[in-house]
Amino acid sequence: MAAVNLDGDAFPDLVVSNRSSNSISILHNDSPGSTRRDWNGNGFLDECDLRDHTSTDLNANGIPDEAEPDCNGNQVPDSFEIAASANLDENQNGIPDDCEDCNGNGRRDDLDIAADPSQDCNGNGVPDSCDLAKGWFSKIDCAEGCVFLDCNRNGLSDANDIVSGRSKDFNANGIPDECEGGLRLPGDANEDGGVDQSDAVWLLEHLFLGTRPNLPCEGNTAAAPGPGELALLDFNDGGEIDISDAVALLTWKFLGGLGHPLGTACSRIAGCLEVCAP
Repeated sequence: MAAVNLDGDAFPDLVVSNRSSNSISILHNDSPGSTRRDWNGNGFLDECDLRDHTSTDLNANGIPDEAEPDCNGNQVPDSFEIAASANLDENQNGIPDDCEDCNGNGRRDDLDIAADPSQDCNGNGVPDSCDLAKGWFSKIDCAEGCVFLDCNRNGLSDANDIVSGRSKDFNANGIPDECEGGLRLPGDANEDGGVDQSDAVWLLEHLFLGTRPNLPCEGNTAAAPGPGELALLDFNDGGEIDISDAVALLTWKFLGGLGHPLGTACSRIAGCLEVCAP
């Protein structure tokens, strides 16, 4: 066995002689700082991919083309496209112009907007038609002003929240369920769709062990609960969330005590996502 710098990258490689198989094994040093890389992550050195023609390198920079930026997905690195034809990147920002044409009309978005500023009512540099197609806005009308509905105040439109899956809309009315309240069983702390001793245990773990750092619904703590969390977990209607609510739940469950003030059926609670069916 010997350590030898075989590839001239200033890092020693390991050579092992195998007497039984009459062969030699070479382990190349690919430690940080080594020039040997696997940019496409296929488990083989890039130089081997290029040598064996399993990868191409159109711009001859030693990096397989599939590991290079390719915004239009045409299997050709953006840098090579631009170098081959300068008119592909007229604004010289390193991005082929066809990747900056969201509406597919053959002209860059910034040129569309420069020719007709009314196409970008909200001034975000994207033609309004593309904003609508992506679901970022529910309605865009320059006469009325852009209508940006954001009931959960996360900085994104309600339509986009629903389209992207960030928010649920079980009743399909275009309003995220967390804004109008999802259906919950009052007292269901662990969000399993039922109310039993496991919910009392969950609440006690939150109060005393810290293993449940955030309450359901708004994600606050018992020290400063949101209105949805208070409505869901204040089992004894005491105006706060504490150990007495866990006790009240267990008393109701096993000793016939008073139930949750909202009852035992699914209730729509503002600030909470949908968990149970009516």
